[in-house]
Amino acid sequence: MDTLRSIKELEIIYGPPYVAFLRKVSNRITPKYCQWVDASVIFTLANIGSDGVGVRP
Repeated sequence: MDTLRSIKELEIIYGPPYVAFLRKVSNRITPKYCQWVDASVIFTLANIGSDGVGVRP
């Protein structure tokens, strides 16, 4: 698998993100997200940093 190195490369493959997707993105866990996490059987949280993407259950 090739590594994508920019948003532009990603958009070439998938196109730009839909507005509805952008509206649901948050830089924190909101009260509504807390409700979803509480009701979920399993939850994973992904973040991105200098070492790449990390996901934890």
